[in-house]
Amino acid sequence: MNHNIQRANALVQRFMCHYTSLALNLIQRTVDPDGKPVFEVMRELTSAEEQLYASASGRLSEFQQSRLLMALVESNLAEARGALHALELATRQDALTGAGSSYGLVLTLNGKIVDYLTATRLYLEHRRIQLKRRYGPEGNPLQAFDAERHHLFESEPVYAFIYKLRNYVQHCGMPIQASEASASLVVDEAGERSVHTLFVGCRRDELLADYSEWGRARTFIATQDDVFEILPLLETNTKLLWKIERASVAAEMEHLWRDARAIASILAEVADDDHWATVAEVMYNVDQTDVHTLAFHGPPLTVLRTLRLIRDRSPGPGWRLDRRVLASEAPPEVT
Repeated sequence: MNHNIQRANALVQRFMCHYTSLALNLIQRTVDPDGKPVFEVMRELTSAEEQLYASASGRLSEFQQSRLLMALVESNLAEARGALHALELATRQDALTGAGSSYGLVLTLNGKIVDYLTATRLYLEHRRIQLKRRYGPEGNPLQAFDAERHHLFESEPVYAFIYKLRNYVQHCGMPIQASEASASLVVDEAGERSVHTLFVGCRRDELLADYSEWGRARTFIATQDDVFEILPLLETNTKLLWKIERASVAAEMEHLWRDARAIASILAEVADDDHWATVAEVMYNVDQTDVHTLAFHGPPLTVLRTLRLIRDRSPGPGWRLDRRVLASEAPPEVT
């Protein structure tokens, strides 16, 4: 063990004797006639620029990560749709063969709906914590998020039901309680054919009897049929979650725009119609005569693209900017 440690230390010392790492540098990227990338180190960022770039990139990256929560909601909704479709196909097959393969798919569908309900709560709780941590409890983005959330809970019965359904699932049972298939013979001009239908959903009376904490959602449940579909309600709920997200992003936009422009302004020094720009940590040979490696520190691209500050990306590290957008004092409208 000691021998291995000594060998590792020796390798580190050898490496440090040959190479040295510098601060972040502004890099200009072009393409040579053969289509190969050419990187040129333009200059080292000042300590103030490096601090500004790092802090702005960090905040925009955090925002970019928070947007993935709604992507998770959408993904789980798509998987629930897919599970329902698979169940419909299996039900038709069972009607022909009597195989009974659809039973396991009801369990799968329940699992996908539980995943969706979990993702919606993850979004609501994680997004709120992120806004509170970044802007404070009195910050406009958090206030906008809470106001829209409370408004929807009071005014949109579907939102209140799905919010409470997650609690029901946690404490009482599965969301899908009924699965009913039927087949009929249709005779028309085209001839005879069998038609198979599937209905899966929640049982109204079971929901009301098993859980006492529905609150405002109880009235909504009581007005439903004895067995009612849930997938259309998930679709509606997702649209309502996007209302919450748009309200908070609109309140955040002033801060996001300031950070995005700070990053773009640094890149703009060397980015033009023929050159792409990026930022990288440069490692030189110890005599400073040759660049050994570039460790790229690219900005959070999704945000800059959303704000339309980035016009395009080269086939490799480096981006060109839309200078008209950068020159604007007001951010573009973002949906």
